[in-house]
Amino acid sequence: MGRKRKPDYLKKGNLILRLPNPVIWELEKKGNASREAERMILDLVKVNMDDYITEEEK
Repeated sequence: MGRKRKPDYLKKGNLILRLPNPVIWELEKKGNASREAERMILDLVKVNMDDYITEEEK
């Protein structure tokens, strides 16, 4: 059995550009969408995780 290919929608570039964010669309036109978007997403995830952790500890 061969390895399964990742579906297109799971690939990093497509996943990021699929997000409905006009800022990301603007970056896409300039050609550096994935790097900037990845940074934005990681920041958002970090914040959400911090909120989650504090809620769990209370």
